[in-house]
Amino acid sequence: MCEEDGLFSSTFLMGFLQRHDGKMIKPAVAFEDPRPFVHFSNVPNMKNARKQLVHQCAYTLPSFNKPVRFMYIGCGDGALTVMLLSHLLESHKVSKL
Repeated sequence: MCEEDGLFSSTFLMGFLQRHDGKMIKPAVAFEDPRPFVHFSNVPNMKNARKQLVHQCAYTLPSFNKPVRFMYIGCGDGALTVMLLSHLLESHKVSKL
């Protein structure tokens, strides 16, 4: 269960499946106690994975000459989307207008 370059999605999935007898089952109550999730999302490996995702997204997207709209549909607070948009501005892939 080791992935190169810090992309851990398969490792996380394999760990989940091992803990649940190979079944994709949801917890009885998702995040009843949010502290484990808050801890997990703030460990250095996860912070680095988010930075790598933002960098890769910005690297692979073209430069946009017209205004760009994003719609955030997710279960978080939108911080990753803000991080991506900020990076797109800094890398001049999009403009402020």
